[in-house]
Amino acid sequence: MVSIQNATLAGGVAVGSSSDLVIGPSGAMLIGLVAGIVSVFGYEKVQPFLARKIGLDDTCGVHNLHGMPGILGAVAGAISAMSAGNELYGDTVGKVFPARATSNSTLAALLGVSTGTDRTAEEQAGYQIAALVVTLAISIGGGMITGMIVKLPIFLPGLAEEKAGWCECGKSTHEDYWYEDEYYWNVEEENTEEEHEKEQLLSQERLKRSLDFEISKLESQREALFGVDPDVTPAVATNTTEDDNNIELVNNQQGKGQKS
Repeated sequence: MVSIQNATLAGGVAVGSSSDLVIGPSGAMLIGLVAGIVSVFGYEKVQPFLARKIGLDDTCGVHNLHGMPGILGAVAGAISAMSAGNELYGDTVGKVFPARATSNSTLAALLGVSTGTDRTAEEQAGYQIAALVVTLAISIGGGMITGMIVKLPIFLPGLAEEKAGWCECGKSTHEDYWYEDEYYWNVEEENTEEEHEKEQLLSQERLKRSLDFEISKLESQREALFGVDPDVTPAVATNTTEDDNNIELVNNQQGKGQKS
């Protein structure tokens, strides 16, 4: 059911770019169908793959609901713009794409549109694709810069050893901090008993991780100094039979001394 709901919203996202064009019911249904398939595929396959490979945590499914369907909508809009000819729109195509209006000011005034540049349908489609490329460049570049800023150690909660480098892809701090607002915002202290117990458990878990890290560091130092693997317990050679024989010999000598 959730997939159906997301697919419905994805169809609306994809058809938005060409919604002011004469695409007809069949075109709208085709765009919505493809967008729904792409969105569901993104939720079921792409998102787990990205989370597994680069640590992408898309909590709201923005990539699947707005990203990929949005790109599909931009391509569909370019195709719609290329097919938007005067035969379909008459002489008023300049009201949809002002640059496609006639450059003759007198004729433009008679048609009730602003003076355009006589841009062709193919040229308009090229501008639509160029707008898509510019949008992707701004969004990806801006997202990367923003991610680098918010991943600076001064902005990340948690222990120093848990914080990722500012340029490490798919890493931030320990996941226990990801969805806890009090580490990032000033929130009112209205904690219930259950929330208080949860905070105590999280605090204990953080302390345990800190101790484990210190232990691991000390074991690595010991291994570096003595060349001993901390996971291997040194074997102590013993000879039980020989020790027992020595004890028996001593007892016999003591017994002989007492008799004499």
